[in-house]
Amino acid sequence: MLPKIDTPVYELTLPVSKKPVKYRPFLVKEEKLLLIAQSSDDQTDIIRAIKQVITNCITDTNVNVEKFTTFDLEYFFVKLRAKSVQNIVSLSYRDNE
Repeated sequence: MLPKIDTPVYELTLPVSKKPVKYRPFLVKEEKLLLIAQSSDDQTDIIRAIKQVITNCITDTNVNVEKFTTFDLEYFFVKLRAKSVQNIVSLSYRDNE
């Protein structure tokens, strides 16, 4: 029998609904979902992938991601990414002038 690999569990309170949610960091398979959605350049696919990753990472069974407000969804995803990858994002932009 293979050993069960435990991941750390974190908790945060959603800012709009004030509901506490327990979650684990996303794994390589969830990161791959995000990369596939990003390559499609379709906003609907990206949002669907983000919701799927959040649903996979939430350890509470009574939480419905479809009922999250947009702000709660974005806030949760930023916190999830910070715990999963790192909390520093390299930003680059091009000034066309």
